[in-house]
Amino acid sequence: MIKMILADDEPVITRGIRKLIDWEQLGIQIIGEYEDGKSAFAAILRDQPEIALLDISMPGMSGVDIIRECHGLQCKTHIIFISGFQEFEYAKAALDYGATDYLLKPVIREELLKAIEKCVKTPEQPGVTYKGNIDFSGDAGEQEQIYVPVCVYPMFCRSENEQIRHLIHFSLLSFLEEYFEENKD
Repeated sequence: MIKMILADDEPVITRGIRKLIDWEQLGIQIIGEYEDGKSAFAAILRDQPEIALLDISMPGMSGVDIIRECHGLQCKTHIIFISGFQEFEYAKAALDYGATDYLLKPVIREELLKAIEKCVKTPEQPGVTYKGNIDFSGDAGEQEQIYVPVCVYPMFCRSENEQIRHLIHFSLLSFLEEYFEENKD
């Protein structure tokens, strides 16, 4: 089983990512979730996960600080960044230190699957055992779901940019999905 950690200072994002994909079906076990960079970095050093899915901007240590330290220590953990920032300098710094990918929030399932596929298809994973054949065709993790019709239309101020609107929309949908899952009876 491939070990992975999630780190984002917004818990709704980590919950959404956890639900976005059937990780177990891909042979991936999420071994920890962290809300700050220092805790995430400590987990990388302690648990040596094969994959770390990190927010680029977190309290304590930024994602760039983490990957810089990991690069210096020659950690084998593949790092995928998620960010609400579209700024070139963040992406450039992340990729300069060997990030596997840099995804923008809200995270799109297919993009995340492609990034995960890059991590597990590299030859640098000695001793990693995969649970069966990993299917990255985009259908992995699809389960029969029951949908409840809900109409939600968030109101935005004119000053909010499109990226913020998408992030709010993603957060709202994740919250509603979690709420209905917990209260399905």
